Amino acid sequence: MKKIITTILMLAGIFAFGTHVGADGFETWYVNANSGLNCRADPSSSANILTVYPLGSKLEIIGVDDSGKWWQTWDGTVQGWCYSRYFSSTPRTTESVSAASLDGSSGTGKYLGNFRVTGYTSSPAENNGYSVNCYGENLDALVGQIVAADPRVIPLKSKIYIEGIGYREVRDTGVRGNTIDVLTSSDRESNAITGNYNVYLAE
Repeated sequence: MKKIITTILMLAGIFAFGTHVGADGFETWYVNANSGLNCRADPSSSANILTVYPLGSKLEIIGVDDSGKWWQTWDGTVQGWCYSRYFSSTPRTTESVSAASLDGSSGTGKYLGNFRVTGYTSSPAENNGYSVNCYGENLDALVGQIVAADPRVIPLKSKIYIEGIGYREVRDTGVRGNTIDVLTSSDRESNAITGNYNVYLAE
C-alpha cells in the first residue's frame, strides 16, 4: 500500500510541472537528450534496451519507480523505463548537432545524410570468426563506442553522431554504401536500434 501511495504522490508531482494531460489522464513529456534516450525493460541502467527515442520524442509517463529517478513510459507501442533527467516539458529539436564529441572537443556536426543503421556484437559468428575489429582491437572493450562503415563513404577514425543513438567512432569495416553497423552488447539491442537515422560528422 505504501508503494502505491508513493507512486501516486510522485506522479502528482510530475503532473504539477507538466504542460499537457491527455484524455487518458497521463502526462506527456519530451525527450531532451541530444544523443537520444534509451528505453529499458526495467528501471536500471543495466536492463535491456527496448528502443532508443530521438531528441524531441513525445512520451506518456504512466508510472514512477520507488526512487523517483526512472519514469515508466508509453509511446503507443512500447512500454518501458527511461531516466527522468532526460525529459523536458516542452519539445526541443535541432537541425544540426552542437555538443561534445568523443574526444571532448566541441563543434557543429556536418550533416552526412540519412543512413541505414544496424547492429552487430563481438560474437565471432558475426565477425568472420574473430572478436576484433579491422585494427585488431578487442571488440568487447569497444561496445558502445564504435561503428563499422564503408570507408569510401565515411573514412576510418571519423567521429560521427547518429541522431537517436549518440556519438561513435568509425573503427571497423564490413558494410557498403550508406549503411552503418553499430557495435552493441546483444542481439536484442542490435534489433532495437535497427532503422534509418540522420548522421552527422563531429568536427
